Amino acid sequence: VSIVEVRADPVGPEPTQEYVEVLNFGSVPIDLDGFTLSDRPDAPGDQLARGTLAPRERALIVADAFDPDEDSDPRVPPGVALLRVDRSLGSGGLSNAGEPLFLRDALGHRLSAAPAISAGGPGRCIVRSGAEARAAEGFVVAPCTPGLP
Repeated sequence: VSIVEVRADPVGPEPTQEYVEVLNFGSVPIDLDGFTLSDRPDAPGDQLARGTLAPRERALIVADAFDPDEDSDPRVPPGVALLRVDRSLGSGGLSNAGEPLFLRDALGHRLSAAPAISAGGPGRCIVRSGAEARAAEGFVVAPCTPGLP
C-alpha cells in the first residue's frame, strides 16, 4: 500500500477537503486495521478507519467532515473508499507549503512516504509518478484526480 496523491490545498474548505490517496499495488487484499498516517517521522499519527483494500484498489484518507460531493474541487467517483480519521489529517490539517507524510502498518513499519513539497496553489496535488512505491521521491505537481489512476 502506497501514498500516490496528496491534496493539501483544496479549492474548497480547509482542512475538511484535504485528502491523501493510497493504492494497493499488490495482488492480495490488505487489511488496514491499525494502519496510521502521520506528518512526523517520530509519531504514529492518525489511525485509519477499518477496512480492506483490494488489489489495485485506491482509497482516500480524509477527515471526518470530508464531503465527496463538495463541488469546488473534482468530485470523488462513486465507489471510492473513504478512510476517515479525526477532525483533520496530520497536526491540524496538511500544510499548503508541503509537509512529509508517513504511512505505517499496524506494527509501525513505514510502508510509504510523501515529500514536503508544495503543489503550488489551491486545487493542485502532488502525485506519485511511477517511482518506487515506498520512496518519498518521484512526486510531481499535477491536477487532482481523487480515486482515479
